[in-house]
Amino acid sequence: MERYSLMKWKEFGDPDAPSISMLFSPSEYPDRDYIADYLDKGQISIVSTSLAEDKIRGGLITPHIAECVRTNGEFSWSGSLSYYVRKYNLRLPAEYEDYILSKKNSR
Repeated sequence: MERYSLMKWKEFGDPDAPSISMLFSPSEYPDRDYIADYLDKGQISIVSTSLAEDKIRGGLITPHIAECVRTNGEFSWSGSLSYYVRKYNLRLPAEYEDYILSKKNSR
């Protein structure tokens, strides 16, 4: 797994990457909220004064959040990634979901 690949989508600035919408599930899936909560708890490593925008439908994400990069010390991701998990049922690549869920099972 690449340490930064949770940000490698067209909507997050990589024009050669696939669209994040390819990973949207048509319905809520098990552990979706746990995954989103885990992403929200990542430490902020970079922050911008810009507000995060919905890259799919446009407009600002509400409640408003600043653009940022979060990390768990091993991987980094956009601070708005949890929004897409909750709003669009985004499925992360399996290796990342498995990694996050392994944290739940190790409590």
